[in-house]
Amino acid sequence: MRVTSKGQVTVPKELRDHFGITQETDVEFREERGKLMLVKIGAHSAIEKVRGIVKRLPLGKDVDDYLQRTRGT
Repeated sequence: MRVTSKGQVTVPKELRDHFGITQETDVEFREERGKLMLVKIGAHSAIEKVRGIVKRLPLGKDVDDYLQRTRGT
């Protein structure tokens, strides 16, 4: 990988796909422990904003069963 005369760097497609970096993703460079790190910041899609907040249903369970158990109805 090489830095262009404009200071630009191309992130390889495999890494973009693996880390979910799209043309809408904000990133920044940070220095950590003497190394230059590219860090993904912010979330633009509604799904990314709630990722990790919403609990997943246990495998083999459906939504109706889950609601009955959590609401006690």
